[in-house]
Amino acid sequence: MGHHHDYYEMKEHYSLSQYENSFPESGFSICNIPFSSPKTDMLPTKEECQHTTQDSYHLLPDNQVEENQRFVYPVFINHQQTGSDRVIILLHGLNERDWDKYLPWARSLHMQTQQPVILFPISFHVNRSPDAWKDPRLMAGLAKQRMQKNKEIQDSTFLNAAISERLQMLPKRFYTSGLQTYYDLEELIGQLKSGNHPLLGKKSQVNFFGYSIGALLTQILLMANPKNMLKESKAFLFCGGASFDRMRGVSRFILDSAAFDTLRSYFTHLDDYLSSDGQLKRLIKKMDPGIYFRSMIDALGLGEYRKKRMGDLAKQLSIITLEKDQVIPPEAVKKTFEGLGTGLKKLVGVMDLPYSYSHENVFPPNLKDHQRDVDEAFEKIFARAAHHLQ
Repeated sequence: MGHHHDYYEMKEHYSLSQYENSFPESGFSICNIPFSSPKTDMLPTKEECQHTTQDSYHLLPDNQVEENQRFVYPVFINHQQTGSDRVIILLHGLNERDWDKYLPWARSLHMQTQQPVILFPISFHVNRSPDAWKDPRLMAGLAKQRMQKNKEIQDSTFLNAAISERLQMLPKRFYTSGLQTYYDLEELIGQLKSGNHPLLGKKSQVNFFGYSIGALLTQILLMANPKNMLKESKAFLFCGGASFDRMRGVSRFILDSAAFDTLRSYFTHLDDYLSSDGQLKRLIKKMDPGIYFRSMIDALGLGEYRKKRMGDLAKQLSIITLEKDQVIPPEAVKKTFEGLGTGLKKLVGVMDLPYSYSHENVFPPNLKDHQRDVDEAFEKIFARAAHHLQ
């Protein structure tokens, strides 16, 4: 049917509020599985967030956001409950508020590999954030306030107001939220590998499709290899793979310029902040995910450490970048993987698409004059992803 058909069909018929969403003509269902986050002690408390909390905009302290601690995640399964003993976890991009654009992605991966596909939400994203953070009128007020405070701010919109305010006021949230997601995924992977998952049987291998910031999280997971559960895992990275300091996340859909500049400055001068934040120092310096996080945040910091580990993982990875991607351009990804020699060209592929696209909207569903081009580009990219993840 193609991406265009699949996007609108699932956007109309998929609901997070019901346990099973059946698509009988295609032979699969999407089941929403409850999950409770196992570790929340790294999240900023009310005392730490007190100076950043915007009560009028419902920007609660991190450890008080109930939606972030108990939520559901979608799983694509075939109706026969048979097939592969492998599974794919799909990790999304920064500041996503729904699953709409990812449903055709998961469907394609599931149909081509016959592996179940799990769409797992990053901390404070998709259905792990309060509805108020998605309220256009409420967030337009916050965006207006941000523009009044900073006359030079760029790309401040209701779409990115909540995440921009939260990250600018307390940049360490970028790490603590990522660390919570890391432990969530460690718990999920443990369920899958041990046979204790509430829906799926025991899986011998857990694979990943990481897009944008989800690619960064995937890299850190594979580098850390918690409990040696990912030694055979494969990962396809799409529009991602660069170290954070080589990204340009200023976008009306992602972060405004004030938030991104603050975030990048904070993490590229991280040592200056660690001396005054004992908890952050402990989380980053004494734990594997923290060490690998640092190696992927600053291209110069722990660079040799990153190169060595990425070299070890190169055979497990496949990366597709897009020529006109302004957020994570191909050169940024290639520079992050410098040191692989002739293997770099094989690892990192660069594509261009015959229509107007962006990092945030690779497959525009409403581009009527280029619908066939979009469908063909989608099929080509996801055929490569599926082939690698078999």
